[in-house]
Amino acid sequence: MRSMDELIIAVSESSTDLKLVTQNAKRIVWSGPYNICNFAEDVTLADTEENMKTLEDGIKRYEDILHIYEFMHRMTQSKKEHFHLKDFEEFIRQSRNPKLMFYCLTRIPGIDFEAMLESLYETKCVKYIEKLGQEEYEISENEKISVETLPNYQQKLKEAREYDYFPYCLEPFGTRDVNQLIPLVTDTKSPYLITELADYIEYLRDYKNIFDYDPTPLQRELILCATKEPLYIYEYAASISSSDKKSAQVVLIEQGDPKYMYYLYKYVPDVDKEELRKQIDFSGNEKYRNKIGLSK
Repeated sequence: MRSMDELIIAVSESSTDLKLVTQNAKRIVWSGPYNICNFAEDVTLADTEENMKTLEDGIKRYEDILHIYEFMHRMTQSKKEHFHLKDFEEFIRQSRNPKLMFYCLTRIPGIDFEAMLESLYETKCVKYIEKLGQEEYEISENEKISVETLPNYQQKLKEAREYDYFPYCLEPFGTRDVNQLIPLVTDTKSPYLITELADYIEYLRDYKNIFDYDPTPLQRELILCATKEPLYIYEYAASISSSDKKSAQVVLIEQGDPKYMYYLYKYVPDVDKEELRKQIDFSGNEKYRNKIGLSK
């Protein structure tokens, strides 16, 4: 059974009544980042100057940097004309999160590529600077560049390899000792901080040859505190190489959001794609059924 917020989105999707859609946009911003993203992407009349500003202010109000990136990604992918991309780029740079900067560089056409690249360089996170060497970058709709032409890339990569990176978001805990950080971070019940800690542990393993820490318990903690956060379940599975993909799949199927089942299906290795196809089909969501090649 659909919630009232889902009904508001469904009614707005097919509406040609701008006044009604504007009223609904002002209502939906108080219902959480998932509904804001869905409304902004799926409702045609959301793409006006007034409505997009309402939705942008709404998503920013939650101060959730992963959802801010998700909104940014979905607005650019759906080519919303009134989306204010530059404002969102600034949020990502201020977060000092190298992973989200990397996502912007490799997935968001139209950004200020040089400014975002310089911000990533400033983090000195070798993991995501190195990943740049494995990508091709679409800096505009008809222009792509490769790592060979990235300014100062080899020098910045060398500097990052020699640097002891530590995530900016974990600095307030006052320690870099992972044994101390694990209980401190899990006590926050923050899926974002748990994911960033797991990412840091993998950085220590892969680039500093420290193998003392098993991030597996962090995924269990994340699942416990993300019962209504399918974006974070997906993000942990996608960005943490040692994550248990099957556990993430079970949880996302239980949560029943076809969008994040589709994300898992498309972007994450070592999942049961056939089972995900069945569940997306069963959801009845035509948008994501079509994306995996299922006809109406």
